[in-house]
Amino acid sequence: MSGGISFSHVSKSFRVPRTGEVRQILDDFSLEVGAGELVAFVGPSGIGKTTLLHLAANLDQPDGGTVTLDLPPDRSRVGMVFQQPRLLEWRSVEKNIELATEAAGVPREMGQRMLQAVQLAGHAQSYPLSLSGGERQRVALARAFAIQPGVILMDEPFSALDELTGRRLRLQVQELWRDQQPTGLLISHNTLEAAFLADRVVVLGGSPCRIQKIIEVPVPRPRSPDDLVIFECHRQIVEALLAASTEVS
Repeated sequence: MSGGISFSHVSKSFRVPRTGEVRQILDDFSLEVGAGELVAFVGPSGIGKTTLLHLAANLDQPDGGTVTLDLPPDRSRVGMVFQQPRLLEWRSVEKNIELATEAAGVPREMGQRMLQAVQLAGHAQSYPLSLSGGERQRVALARAFAIQPGVILMDEPFSALDELTGRRLRLQVQELWRDQQPTGLLISHNTLEAAFLADRVVVLGGSPCRIQKIIEVPVPRPRSPDDLVIFECHRQIVEALLAASTEVS
C-alpha cells in the first residue's frame, strides 16, 4: 500500500501576464488523501485543479502552507498521465516505457507486464505515430503504472478520446488500480467518469478556489459503469457544481 497526500493551508497566486494583476488561486486550502485512495477534482476551468496537481507533483511550489507526499521507501515514485500521451515519437512503444522503468530503477519486465495489462503487448515494437489516440493513451497508462508508483496524478487523461475508447480505458485503469493500490489524484470534467473511478469526488468552486462539497463513492472495486450508486453519486456531483455556479453568479 502507498502513502497519502496532504494539502495543509496551501496558498498560491499567479501574475496575469497581460495586466500584471496578481490572481489568488488557492488560499488556506487543506485536504487529506488517504493511502491507496483515489480522489477526483471537478470544477470549472481555471479554478485551480491543475495547480493542485502540479503542487502535488512538485512541479510548482506553494506560496504558503505545505504539500506532503508520505511515500514508503519501496513506493517512492510518482507517475503522471496527461491529457496528451507525451510519447517520444522516435522510440518504439516498448522503448518509451523502458525509458521510464530505467529511470525509476524498476525491472523492464514491469513494462512488458503493463503492456499486457492494457492489451498492447502486440504493439511493443510499434511507433507512436502508427497508433490510434486510444492506443497512445494506453501506452501512457502502462508507462505510469510500470514504475510501480506510490502516487499517480492524472490530468484529464481521457478527455481527448471518444466515449467508447474512454470507457474501455477507465475499466483498464480500475483494474490496474485494484492490483497496485497507489494513492491518486484525478482531474476530470466528466462527472460520471469521476464518480466511476474515484473513492471521493471533491467539487471545487469560488475564487480563490475552495472545496464546495466532497462526495463519497461507497462502491467496492471492481465497479460497473452502470451501477446505480455511481449514478446517484454522479447526480450529487452535478447538483453540487450547479449550486457552486449559482453561488458565484
